[in-house]
Amino acid sequence: MTASVTGKMKSREQFNQSLIQSLNDINPELEKHEKIERIVVMKEDWNVANGLTTPTLKVKRNSIEKIHQPYYKKWFEDEDLVIYE
Repeated sequence: MTASVTGKMKSREQFNQSLIQSLNDINPELEKHEKIERIVVMKEDWNVANGLTTPTLKVKRNSIEKIHQPYYKKWFEDEDLVIYE
């Protein structure tokens, strides 16, 4: 079962707690400049059809930033660790 399907089977609170636990597990292993501050759950999947990944499933960072950059400041001002688009 894929992560997105598994996540969709959980309540929002369970999903949030799972993401926060992952954040707490990962961050201690990272350098200060690499630490994850927020998790943003997007409305739609990133895939080839919507132009957010290549056919080899590499993320098209420029395309993603073009869509989401206007929200960055607001997201980082939010106190929640998990933010829903």
